[in-house]
Amino acid sequence: MAFQDPFFVSLYEQIDGTRTVDRAFYLEQARLANGPILDLGCGSGRLLLPMLEAGHEVVGLDSSEAMLDKLRSSGDRFSPVLLHSAFEDLDVDALLKIHDGYDLIICAFNSFLHLINQESQLAFLKRIRPLLTSSGRFILDFVNPCSHEMFATAETERELEHRYYDEATGESIESWLTIKQDIIEQTGALHREYEITSPDGEVEERTSVVRYRWTYPSEMNLLLKLAGFVEVKVYGDYAFGPLTEETDEQIWIVR
Repeated sequence: MAFQDPFFVSLYEQIDGTRTVDRAFYLEQARLANGPILDLGCGSGRLLLPMLEAGHEVVGLDSSEAMLDKLRSSGDRFSPVLLHSAFEDLDVDALLKIHDGYDLIICAFNSFLHLINQESQLAFLKRIRPLLTSSGRFILDFVNPCSHEMFATAETERELEHRYYDEATGESIESWLTIKQDIIEQTGALHREYEITSPDGEVEERTSVVRYRWTYPSEMNLLLKLAGFVEVKVYGDYAFGPLTEETDEQIWIVR
């Protein structure tokens, strides 16, 4: 998996690691929590570190040891509690040994989409319920496929995604992206090819693949109710605007 590769992680951090559009939203939700917080898919701490800095008690979980290593080095002054685990292997008992319940659980920025079939999605959601306190909330957000033409395309043409320059090594890196999807199964993969040019002009090629499954709003609503959540709300942006076919995000808040 791409997220296990330190090379991919270093490039990912330059793009999505700088995302801030949801930070104020999640910090406010953390402020409203009356107990410990669990950040599922915490990565290198994009949201977890600001929550720790605000004084909250946060446990982080991620499937990428490379991401967690980066988080440990960035958050060593906080000594965060971190678990290395895939969502499919989420250990409810281990998490409840750390805290007997979490008043806020978050799964931010498309992390849920890495569960690539409905069975694993539903099993994951069912594991969330016993982790919540009686007043706890589970918040997750991911792309709204209704607003993206990309999700109706079986394969895109190979295109230049980003150019990077590594000041430490003097290398220049080009990332070329091809997206391949199964429209019926609602699954896809981001295929990236990297051309790494050294200062003396030598070129090295590397690749990475990130797999995902997109989920429609009505489908997600049913999955959450099958998992036992009784209060289910969805929004289309981080200001609690309505979800429409034109909004880019689905933000689910459930109890």
